[in-house]
Amino acid sequence: MTSFTASRQGWRYAPASDRQIAAITRELPRRQIADGERHQIETQIAAGAITKGEASDALDVLFAAAFKSRTSGGTGVTVAGFYRMDGAVYRVQESKSNAGRYYAKAVTAHGWDYAAGKGVVYRLSPDMLMSGEDVAAFGVESGICAQCSAVLDDPISKAVGLGPVCGPRVWGEGYRAARKAAASDPQVAAQVAAIKAAAAV
Repeated sequence: MTSFTASRQGWRYAPASDRQIAAITRELPRRQIADGERHQIETQIAAGAITKGEASDALDVLFAAAFKSRTSGGTGVTVAGFYRMDGAVYRVQESKSNAGRYYAKAVTAHGWDYAAGKGVVYRLSPDMLMSGEDVAAFGVESGICAQCSAVLDDPISKAVGLGPVCGPRVWGEGYRAARKAAASDPQVAAQVAAIKAAAAV
């Protein structure tokens, strides 16, 4: 017959429950814990290799930790705009139904990813805020418009990194100059001409 102690040990080494993982995922961005502990928990969750015992220990650490500040200064942001962290770009906006509350959504080629942006505002810092030129550079690099999360398909928009509707909103006068320069590029002009010729057939 299995002893109580053995049963208890078996529980600790069983895979973490969905409820435990959901709680860890919810609390991890909100709590102030050491970087080493955060990295270890994130790695285990990402690998799907966290046990019930480890999850329980992680939750003990998280619930004992203080909440992160919601103010700027390296522990979160309360300014709308585009931010880049670890290669990903997030659009931060103020909630329309809850003034003073900010949330983030990740920019992807498949539209906005709200799940990926959950809790991110608490991890961003003001120095991650992107300029209009930075946003355009991201568009050139990714082929995605950060403003509307749409895939750029026009040759000029691809070359600039922002489309004609979103560009002026994000980059202002800088966008107009960049678009004019892109339109005069021989390679871009040839691509535009080819598209027009194909449409005329």
